[in-house]
Amino acid sequence: MSFKFPDGAYVVTVTPFNEDKTIDYHSFKKFLEWISTTSIAGVVLLGTTSESPTLTYEERKEYVKFAYKILESKKFIVVGVGGTSTVETVSFANFANDYSDAFMVTVPAYNKPPQRGMVEHFKAVANTVPSKPNMLYNVPGRTAANLLPETLVQILNECPNVTAIKDATGNSEQRKKMINLVNNNTDRSLDSTFKVFSGDDADIVDICRAGGRGVISVVGNITPEYITEEVQHCLDGDFDKAFKMANLVEPLIKGIFVDSNPIPIKHLMHVLDIYRTNEMRLPLVPMELESGEKLYQTFIEFNRNIVKDYEVTGPKN
Repeated sequence: MSFKFPDGAYVVTVTPFNEDKTIDYHSFKKFLEWISTTSIAGVVLLGTTSESPTLTYEERKEYVKFAYKILESKKFIVVGVGGTSTVETVSFANFANDYSDAFMVTVPAYNKPPQRGMVEHFKAVANTVPSKPNMLYNVPGRTAANLLPETLVQILNECPNVTAIKDATGNSEQRKKMINLVNNNTDRSLDSTFKVFSGDDADIVDICRAGGRGVISVVGNITPEYITEEVQHCLDGDFDKAFKMANLVEPLIKGIFVDSNPIPIKHLMHVLDIYRTNEMRLPLVPMELESGEKLYQTFIEFNRNIVKDYEVTGPKN
């Protein structure tokens, strides 16, 4: 049985809303149809970028079913099933099994579980559907809890279907220790049976240099071919080209994280007419006008500098 995640760049979806705050499935459909024609390796549904904490349980079910109908057999589909409650996470994983190729499971937020609690949480989800590959997601800046390398090793030795991690720690020393411990204390091979993905567009080159195999991307929502090529240069070992691409897109990446994600990327997708509105659900609010204009100008400058063959604007509403 294969639990492999394909190498490459994945896009984590942004959820469009109508003016009444309901999900804008018209815009979402156009986006998904477009992204399915790109070189992106996979699509992650219900990440934080999707504003998943503001979606109801029933909305999340509808969201996943809707996307699956469009993306099935076209892209590798990862569904974010993580939450603050293990019981609810397991429940949603059971539902999402029929509409996904893999799960992404976040370190539980707000509870600040001890390391032994994280082990039991991830084991419970992994054992829910033993045939489904699981990607763990470590993002201490959002969850206030950090999955330590030693804990990851324990999980890997007990859960064969945990085969990837999205690392958004921003901690290069912890990352090196994690990779070293996985290599020396498990039977996993870093490039085949266990893969590390960057959780930050700005860390692609650094993580790939250390043995990573791709990125879960936010900026890829508007630059899918560009991010795909940057990752491919890394996988080919051509870090000089990858580094040049990273430098070129760096101002845009900084721009889309100048405010809480996904506020800036949704603003851009609206300005570029990919989404009909830039509506957010509270407690998130749309980008302020002046900041939004600066971000758009940053995008224009990036667009002016890249090779003309890249498609960076997406579908039109």
